[in-house]
Amino acid sequence: MKKYFFLIILILNPKLYAEIITDGTIGQRNHLIGPNFIINEQLGLQVGNNLFHSFQIFNIETGQTATFSSSSSVTNILARVTGNQSSWIDGRIISDANLYLLNPNGIVFGENARLSINGSFHASTADYLRLGNTGKFSASHPQESILTVASPEAFGFLTAPSSITIEGSAMMVPQQQTISVIGGDLFIKDSFLFAESGKINLASVASSGEVVLKPSDLIVDSFEKMGQIHLSESRPIPNEERLIANLDVSDIFSQEAGAGQIFIRAGKFISDKAWIFADTYGNQDGLGIDILIDGNINLINGARITTDNGGTGQGGNIKIQANNLTLSGINSNICNESCQRNSIENQEDYINSLSTIASNTFGMGNGGEIIINASSVEMQPGFMQTATKENGRAGNIDFRVDNLKLYNNSYIDSSTEKNGKAGNITLNTQQLILENQGKISASSEGNADAGSINITTKTASFSNKSGITTQSFNTSGGNIEFTVTDRLYLSDNSRITAEAQGDGGNITISGKPEFVILNNSQLRANAFEDDGGNIRIFAENFISSNNSIITASSEMAIDGQIEINAQEYELKNNFSLLPVNFLTSAVEYTKKACSRRSKNPDVARLAILGLQILPESPYTLGFYIPKELLATSTTELPVKPYKPCYHQPN
Repeated sequence: MKKYFFLIILILNPKLYAEIITDGTIGQRNHLIGPNFIINEQLGLQVGNNLFHSFQIFNIETGQTATFSSSSSVTNILARVTGNQSSWIDGRIISDANLYLLNPNGIVFGENARLSINGSFHASTADYLRLGNTGKFSASHPQESILTVASPEAFGFLTAPSSITIEGSAMMVPQQQTISVIGGDLFIKDSFLFAESGKINLASVASSGEVVLKPSDLIVDSFEKMGQIHLSESRPIPNEERLIANLDVSDIFSQEAGAGQIFIRAGKFISDKAWIFADTYGNQDGLGIDILIDGNINLINGARITTDNGGTGQGGNIKIQANNLTLSGINSNICNESCQRNSIENQEDYINSLSTIASNTFGMGNGGEIIINASSVEMQPGFMQTATKENGRAGNIDFRVDNLKLYNNSYIDSSTEKNGKAGNITLNTQQLILENQGKISASSEGNADAGSINITTKTASFSNKSGITTQSFNTSGGNIEFTVTDRLYLSDNSRITAEAQGDGGNITISGKPEFVILNNSQLRANAFEDDGGNIRIFAENFISSNNSIITASSEMAIDGQIEINAQEYELKNNFSLLPVNFLTSAVEYTKKACSRRSKNPDVARLAILGLQILPESPYTLGFYIPKELLATSTTELPVKPYKPCYHQPN
């Protein structure tokens, strides 16, 4: 009885019972003998440059190999699994040509899965491969196949497909080749997919349609519903020891062809502590990273996406389109609890531990751009950067989002440290929130001018030492153009700064917002050696607390101009905005006197001082500030002498 039960386990669990059996639909049915499976041309059918194989079962156990042998005339080997069993692969696959592996019932790659392929590798749970316009190689309906000489152009799905799991694997292809993982939900954990100067395609779908392969795109327009991709890294690999990322197309070894390209398509994408690199080290241009997600992207616990440039070529761009993009969490392997508590003292480690999207340049070549299209982007905390460390020009950052929120020491930065010019930051959003030292910067610490920052928004709110800066420590400051249509509010030592050693940058607030409010905050366009910048504010109402500062002075040259085109008020004391939600008045609140409902009778006291609290006329109903609390400014705004500092202001 025990022996019989053991046999059942072997049959049901492919991890314990590896075998390869052809199904007889192409060539004869054959049960191959391992552990070194030889899959030669006689077991399949060659049509032009395509060699077709069909299997009932395809499993490779630990320590086993499956070798697809072919003549030099074969370009593509197409292998399908028609049985009702998923494929378990924990050994090595060998091929002299491009290899396509289809199993609609699922594919699992284990920690010992390896590739020795002289070409590209494509794993999919698709029902069929489309060959050109008319050909088809079907795994779910073999009898419908039309085998042609055309190369595979699309992965076809008739229903919501099975998942693909890659766990602990290290899968590599030769230089300028492709790795594709295309199916239902994709789970990639503690694995490395490396295609040097090549391409990585990840697509997760959840309905019928075709994933179309293009030289410079991965098209999923025909699907009504997309699936999920979970990319994760759990091993405690220190920052300095990471050479290859979880998904990597960098030219890190040969440095001849430039970085390749990564395409990610899904309905939801989660990257947990995992890294995605398309970095350039040589003299050829990088191709970049293109992520298109119907739903949400969550980069958590120090996840990283980079197209950095350390060579003379052009760095690749990062393009991200999603509904919501969130960067959060810290990689504790890089920055421990002590480091997080003292993030100012351990700033480099702290920033390296954040979930990051970056396209920096460290050499003579120019950096790539970061382009974000989303309904919402939230960083809590997170880091985005297109900085330059040497002579190459930093790339630009372009946001087109409905809501952009930076919390808790989050950064968006396009700065320069040496001779390369800083990049420009362009934000188009309905709502911009910077809170608890959230910062946007295009500064210069080197010999090149600071970059510019252009923001178009309906409302913007900065609080608790948050702000925007184009500060320059050696040259001229960059300009800050702020187009606001409703309200701009700065509080708790927040600031907008365009200070410089040379000419100060200009700060322009336009769009005629109803309110521009400074509450214990600063606008600075100061200069040291050259002229101060200009500050211009065009608003319906400008309100400033008496401990706020607006200054455009110069230490050694001509002060800049401050122009405020608005009704101008100065608050005698600090103030706070009222909350959006108010307590509802209910009958029970009026049953007892105020003094009886509170231990301190002064807490619940209502005092009506007189008619001066009413609006001057019915036409001014709405937002109203009593004249007694306001003092119209009739003197020059305070000017504080500028002294250059050589660190980022808090």
